[in-house]
Amino acid sequence: LSPSLSVTFSNAGHILGAALTTFTARENGRTLRVAFAVDLGRENLPLIRDPDLLENIDVMVVESTYGDRLHDSAEQADEQLAAVVEKTYRRGGKILIPAFALERSQEIIFLLASLFESGRLPQIPVYVDSPMAKAVSDVFERSVSYLDDEYMQLRGRIGQVMHQKWLKYTASVEESKAITASDKPCIVVSASGMCEHGRILHHLKHGIENPRNTIVIVGFQAQHTLGRRLLDGERDVMIFGDRFKRDAEVVALNAFSAHADRNELIEYVRRVNPKKLYLVHGEPEQRSALATALKTNGFKDVFEPAQGE
Repeated sequence: LSPSLSVTFSNAGHILGAALTTFTARENGRTLRVAFAVDLGRENLPLIRDPDLLENIDVMVVESTYGDRLHDSAEQADEQLAAVVEKTYRRGGKILIPAFALERSQEIIFLLASLFESGRLPQIPVYVDSPMAKAVSDVFERSVSYLDDEYMQLRGRIGQVMHQKWLKYTASVEESKAITASDKPCIVVSASGMCEHGRILHHLKHGIENPRNTIVIVGFQAQHTLGRRLLDGERDVMIFGDRFKRDAEVVALNAFSAHADRNELIEYVRRVNPKKLYLVHGEPEQRSALATALKTNGFKDVFEPAQGE
């Protein structure tokens, strides 16, 4: 950036192309290395490589999204998904998956491809009802150098993972409506991931009162969103201004989170071993809980900057 300031990008292991950013400043014979890990991924996530380990860091700015809770192991994601799909398929229902168009949708496609290819699940129709998810899936297929060994092995066996015969990307509103109107068992992956807008709301409107269906929560749900209300077990919800009784099953698959949990954050910080820590990117309760846990684990200089600091 200048003779005295450089920046280095490292794999964050969070979403495709996400980076950990390290700034190295040199001035008056002194060197300072400041790292930003504001979207730190997890080890063993589907598709993408694990986070790189940063070295020789003086100051680290780190996220605290899940600073007070633990996830299921990322390696359990395929088994969790297989169980809910099989159960719903047997009772003749639809599997409705609100998913972020970037990364989460592609992870689900990858895991379904693995499950179908191995015979652990029968091939059933899968619809990705999100034009953005379609565009991002094409980017994944053009960016295989970013992806992990498991993806490359599956790709070697079945070809382009994001473009299989059982997988249909819907382009038009008419195609989306046809999926909604059908009562045949299928899997629908659609944005938005927190059920606040987008085509998933139409699928929920027509499917939320059917007890054969399952709504599968696979990502973080912010407070006051429809996804959070479903996750919290509310039975009466508003969609497009109308009230619906939630008779569909709601299942949360906690292995899918792309953010490191409390123990993973602590372990990563322990391995990097910075001199000072600043916690950001987390609701107040999560941030404070992580600060307390880090101090308990021997880190003395842990700061929770207020807005504007």
